[in-house]
Amino acid sequence: MNVRYFKFLYALIPLIVLVQFTACDDEDTAGNFDRPAISEVSPAQGLIGTTVTITGSKLSKVTKVKFGAVDAADFNPSANTENTITVKVPAGLDAGDTKIAVFYAAASETNLGPSAAADFAVLFPPVLTEVVPGSAKPGKQITLSGNYLADATTVSFGEVLAAFEAKATTITVTVPEAEAGVADLTVTTPGGTATLPFEVLAKTPEIVGFSPAEAHEGDEITVDGFYFDDVQSVSVGGTEATEFTVVNPTRITFTVPVGAFTGKLP
Repeated sequence: MNVRYFKFLYALIPLIVLVQFTACDDEDTAGNFDRPAISEVSPAQGLIGTTVTITGSKLSKVTKVKFGAVDAADFNPSANTENTITVKVPAGLDAGDTKIAVFYAAASETNLGPSAAADFAVLFPPVLTEVVPGSAKPGKQITLSGNYLADATTVSFGEVLAAFEAKATTITVTVPEAEAGVADLTVTTPGGTATLPFEVLAKTPEIVGFSPAEAHEGDEITVDGFYFDDVQSVSVGGTEATEFTVVNPTRITFTVPVGAFTGKLP
């Protein structure tokens, strides 16, 4: 009886040992291993080809780095340290937000998934293809067309900044108080700059209406329009008005002069 009992124990020993070794092997494939962690990605945004440093812990065993679904460029696992990995932003990505993911030696996309991930923004330099119209006076609106314009931070005419509203492929801009002449119209985004030539026209007065349409000598007339800032004289049919007031850049009042006859306001 004792002999049979000992034989049974001897038979169990290999099985116990096998189970023990199998359990140890599974620790690295069941998600129980000490996973890498990412604490920082620098820079957190960049163009295709930008060198990116991933900082964290337990990074020495990372065997793959991906930007979204695309493998990182210039990744050399043997160059990993415990705390850093250096890669480059690969081609084939779309502009915008994505994830940088690192994969542990025992993990893959098909079983354990990424060991750690962090946010990253892919940048593209702005592209300008057209400005309509190609010339305008200060205060007028123009439209820029192109690509990668949504994140525009500034629009400038030479050194003068302009107010604008940006979308992905268009920017609506108000021409600023810039010096008359051809200037570099420049759009700046986190991805770079793009420039087109643009002509800022001189602010010559423009009349859009006046009231009343008929008047006698001594009556007051109100003129509406644009660019009245520097008006120095007002005349009716060649007769200069001796009394006029620039109310604001868009309005003038004057008194119909003696001797005036039917004519145009120049």
